[in-house]
Amino acid sequence: MADFDLNLDDLDATFAMEAADDVAALEAGLLALEDAPDDAELRRELLRRAHTLKGNASIVGRQALA
Repeated sequence: MADFDLNLDDLDATFAMEAADDVAALEAGLLALEDAPDDAELRRELLRRAHTLKGNASIVGRQALA
């Protein structure tokens, strides 16, 4: 078994940065969806971002987002 030091503050900071990127991408994607509601690739990207945000929130204990 590998030894490693899990710093929860670093993990939380990383989550916050990645979540900000995901939320910004979701916002931009939703705005783009208004102009291209039939864009299947855009819909897949939105679902992927939302799923990533939800999963990452769960990992760091942010159950309100998960």
